[in-house]
Amino acid sequence: MTTPHDHPPRRFVAPRASIALPAFLPDATKGVVRTLDGADLATSGIEAVCVNAYHLQRAPGASVVEAAGGIHAFMGWSGLVMSDSGGFQIYSLLRADPGAGSVGPKGFVYRTSGTRDKKRLDAEKAVRTQLAIGADIAVCLDQCTHPDDSPAVQRASVERTVAWARRGKAVRDEHADRTARATLLFAVIQGGSDEELRRECAARLVEIGFDGYGFGGWPGDDSGALVPALALGASPLPRGASAGAGGCSGALVARRAMPCAWSDAGA
Repeated sequence: MTTPHDHPPRRFVAPRASIALPAFLPDATKGVVRTLDGADLATSGIEAVCVNAYHLQRAPGASVVEAAGGIHAFMGWSGLVMSDSGGFQIYSLLRADPGAGSVGPKGFVYRTSGTRDKKRLDAEKAVRTQLAIGADIAVCLDQCTHPDDSPAVQRASVERTVAWARRGKAVRDEHADRTARATLLFAVIQGGSDEELRRECAARLVEIGFDGYGFGGWPGDDSGALVPALALGASPLPRGASAGAGGCSGALVARRAMPCAWSDAGA
């Protein structure tokens, strides 16, 4: 009889570094983990952090991070950096205030609190921003939904998420061809609480082909319990595929049937 301890630790390998799985990724939303510097993180055994491209684009600006030498130099951090597109943050903004913007086939149109200027975020811009800041792992733009949203909303989310992932991958691939810099790209599985829709979304993303896959969506129901459907997207994934449950406050990138989370449900 074998136990989990009988198997050698698994590692997630990226061009810059490899990390043991499962791994906890603290929120470094704006390029800093609150109250900690890079040395503190390393001393505590952290190997990777997660930043948010939406927040970094707002302040200090992706161009500032790029001019500083990229996110690693900006943070004073030599470990792995995963970034998130910001789709969840815009979803949260629009859910709290539907008048703040809209979502359509091209992407999001929105305005933030206290401003009148509308901004746009599409699949291409989301990936380009993450490439500009120099993240080791970028995440495609996706349309998050709530478990209680209608089947029509869930279907539309999946169609957009798959289309945006395809467009985001084209940007990453063009960038890799032009710069010879390898940035890993994750796509996000949507579908709400609909088991078949989640499996369909996962299968379609696998057909396109990504370096990893996220189990997306609003992670809890109205009672606060985790939505079981979050893990359903794992079944169509190739064995050994990297996966993570974005927004579930916890851990990173694990392999199929062992869902952990990158922690970027932050503000």
